[in-house]
Amino acid sequence: MRKRLRLVATAILVLVSAGGLCVYLGQEGWLSRVNFERIKDRMHRTEVIEILGEPMPMIVSGEPFLWWREGPDQILVEFGDSGQVTKKSLTAGTVWERTAYQIWKRMPV
Repeated sequence: MRKRLRLVATAILVLVSAGGLCVYLGQEGWLSRVNFERIKDRMHRTEVIEILGEPMPMIVSGEPFLWWREGPDQILVEFGDSGQVTKKSLTAGTVWERTAYQIWKRMPV
């Protein structure tokens, strides 16, 4: 009976630890919904870069937008002719996608 109780307690401990690790690794990084919501319409390009940092390098002819990406999370911001925000979009990964990305990022090459 004690052996079975010890086995159940160990299984519960392993499951709780694995769940905690997934939640820890799956947290939003700097590319979060909070930072996305800080970007407002008619905000200038330099203000957006102050919030999100330098964008990913991208070449698209005739389309004035900037793109940020961290793992499965992406933010795309479009600008009008005056250099002000006209449209923004957020693609947020799931906790599982973020966890997989964080594990992959930490693996030795």
